Amino acid sequence: MTEPSDPPKIEFPCPDYHVSVVCETAEGFVARVCEIVTAHDPAFNTGTIVVQASRQGTYQSIRFKILATSEQQLKDLHTALTDTGLVRMVL
Repeated sequence: MTEPSDPPKIEFPCPDYHVSVVCETAEGFVARVCEIVTAHDPAFNTGTIVVQASRQGTYQSIRFKILATSEQQLKDLHTALTDTGLVRMVL
């Protein structure tokens, strides 16, 4: 029987850290996500954003990469995104 292992730890700084946001589709929301992310990663490259709509267009997935500098930065980013009221999940 194998023993449970600890989840992998992130080594900071972590360039190209992938973030996925699942949210309701709303006009201008991708731009709002860019503003939020830039506040937490001033070097954020908007060219890394990939947006994919759900089959019925009710939801969208917004994927991007950031420079993760600390666990606190990631927690603050998660909080800022979910505080918009449109985000359903941040991965």
